[in-house]
Amino acid sequence: MRIMIRLFGRFRLELEGGEPFEIESRKAQELLCYLLIHRNRSHARETLAETIWGESPDSRAKKYLRQALWQVQSAFAAITDPHIPPLILADTEWIQINPEADIWLDVAQLEEADLNARGQHGKDLPQEVYQKVKCATENYHGEMLEGWYEDWCLFERERLQNIYLTLLDKLMGYCEAHHAYEEALAYGERILRYDVARERTHRRMVRIYYLAGERTTALRQYERCVTLLQEELGVKPSQKTVELYEHICQDHIRQLDPPPSAPSVSTPDILSRLHHLEKMVSDFHERVSDEIRTLEQTLKN
Repeated sequence: MRIMIRLFGRFRLELEGGEPFEIESRKAQELLCYLLIHRNRSHARETLAETIWGESPDSRAKKYLRQALWQVQSAFAAITDPHIPPLILADTEWIQINPEADIWLDVAQLEEADLNARGQHGKDLPQEVYQKVKCATENYHGEMLEGWYEDWCLFERERLQNIYLTLLDKLMGYCEAHHAYEEALAYGERILRYDVARERTHRRMVRIYYLAGERTTALRQYERCVTLLQEELGVKPSQKTVELYEHICQDHIRQLDPPPSAPSVSTPDILSRLHHLEKMVSDFHERVSDEIRTLEQTLKN
């Protein structure tokens, strides 16, 4: 049976049907989470011991590592079929997550969605990618491993939160392009929940409120942006944000819609142009040849 592992919010382990189970040791939990975050590579035992038990002497840290590894393996062995691939592969020197282990991990889902959407604007996301991104962000139930303050955890928490906010930005763009304004605004509020002074998000929400026909709310969103930028960062809104506000005050926003696509050109038109270009090149070639012959004749005389 598949194991569901959730690192966003509180650390949770569940069987696929929803039944929870636990690893009692806090350090064993930390070992497992560290391995899951760095699941695509193997780790030297010495490095793991230093990372998680760095305050202890080397010999004792290695002993703690062996105990924590045994606790993790025992907890999973108690609830899984012995014939399925184990969660962790370990030898005398190296430890890693088994790439064939049957697990679902919310962090992996978010990182995969980010990889699929990378390099694409939200408005250009294919439907399949949009659905994957939407599903991945719905499983972000809070910062990674809330209540944990280990150095490695703080770094990964910030990295994953940045990925989450970037994906919400893309979802906003997709929904705006498809005129799903209410949904786009909901994504904006989710972004501001973690980054209250994110000016780009405020600006997009101002624009979307206006597009949705809520001019007054758009102006209030601008005022909210001004207040939060001053309170949080001590700065004023950018010229771009101010210009948007001024256009809304005048009840006119330039370039509301993306510029029109270039008109399509049919195949016969393309061939006609190429034939015309070919004739121009041929005529030019003949003129050059004539000039060369005339010059050669002049030199002979």
